[in-house]
Amino acid sequence: MERAEREAALDRNFRKLVRIVGENAGGQYSSIWSFKGGKDGFYFSARSTFKLLKVSLHANNNTGYFAFTREYFLSQQAEGKLASSSKTVHEWPLPLPDEFGAVQAASIKLPSRYMVSERHAYVTQGKVLVFGIEPESALEIGIFLANEGAATLEEKFRRIGSVPVFEVSIDGWFNVNIVVRSVDFDPAILPTSQQLNSAAVTNLVELERGKPMHGLNAMLWNAPAAREVLQIIDVGGVSLQPTCE
Repeated sequence: MERAEREAALDRNFRKLVRIVGENAGGQYSSIWSFKGGKDGFYFSARSTFKLLKVSLHANNNTGYFAFTREYFLSQQAEGKLASSSKTVHEWPLPLPDEFGAVQAASIKLPSRYMVSERHAYVTQGKVLVFGIEPESALEIGIFLANEGAATLEEKFRRIGSVPVFEVSIDGWFNVNIVVRSVDFDPAILPTSQQLNSAAVTNLVELERGKPMHGLNAMLWNAPAAREVLQIIDVGGVSLQPTCE
């Protein structure tokens, strides 16, 4: 395939929605993550939860939101499963870029060790960008805001080991750059079972009392303060053992 044909294929498959997935040395995959720009900002989520939970970076007030989707929030409220009056889990003022360079707004890490999914049909269809990742590492997807254009930013990203994937321009706002790189990953940073039991946890699957569930995915995230970076770690192969009353 000639370069022009490759670029045309990329444009057809990723013009409206960019999908990224990691593949480890054993041929297993991470969650698929989806990214898209809109008139009022930039949005992303794991494909498995895009109807339930998403991150949005709003252009009108330079604020980031980690929130339930409106449909899911209203359905959970109607069933009495959510007591909160707001669909927002966390919000924070975004870091703002200078005239040159870029600032990181979000980081999504997909650890190689916890990639357990089978090959998705999107891989064969060319609808997802696949990045191989070595053992004991993680694929990091970085979301950067910039006033500077991609043509001059590319070399700056490559200096930190990042490969620019796409630039999304939001009218009247910043350019949003999606970049990827391989980073070392120490599983010791993940919370223990005891820490998870005392943490704020949101279940997006129905748990049957006393029945264990296996092969789940978990998203771990921080609560960034003003101008800080949202940090997400997405791990597969999680098991849950509900407690019996």
